[in-house]
Amino acid sequence: MKARETVLLYHITDKEKEKRLKRVLLLMGVRVRMVEPEQYGLSIESLLRGNAADVNNAVNMADAANMTDSANAANTADSADAANTADSADAVMDIEEEMLVLHGFSGKRLDEFLAALRKNQARVDLKAVATETNKKWNSWQLYAELKREHEVMHKKQE
Repeated sequence: MKARETVLLYHITDKEKEKRLKRVLLLMGVRVRMVEPEQYGLSIESLLRGNAADVNNAVNMADAANMTDSANAANTADSADAANTADSADAVMDIEEEMLVLHGFSGKRLDEFLAALRKNQARVDLKAVATETNKKWNSWQLYAELKREHEVMHKKQE
C-alpha cells in the first residue's frame, strides 16, 4: 500500500507564508501536520502517523517536566543558577527555524512540490524526506542534522 503524502511543518511563524504553504499542500492533496514544541520529543514516525495517544503523552510529559523543573528550581539553594541552567538547556532544544519533513512523495511529486513552493514564495530552507533511519529520530535530532548539513552546503558554495 502506498504511503499517503504527508508534510510535517515546524516553526512557521509568518502567517502569510503558512497560508501559502497550506494552500500549495491542499491543492496537491497532501496531508499537513503542524508540529508543536511539546511534540518535538516524539519520533518522526509517530508524528507522521498522527497517533493521538503519542501526542497526548508528549504533552503530558512536557507538562510534568515543567512542573518538576519548577519544583526543583524552587528547592535549589541557588535558584538563579538553576534557572539559568534550565534556560540554556531549553535554548538548545528549541527549533528556531522553519523546517519541513516530507513523507510518501515520489520523485516527480517532490519536484512538483518544490516548484510550487518557489512559485508561491513559500521557501523553507530546512527540508528533509523521511527515511527509514530518520523516522526513528525525534524532531530535535532531525533539526540538528539538517542545520549541520545546511551549514556544510553553504560553506561549499562560498
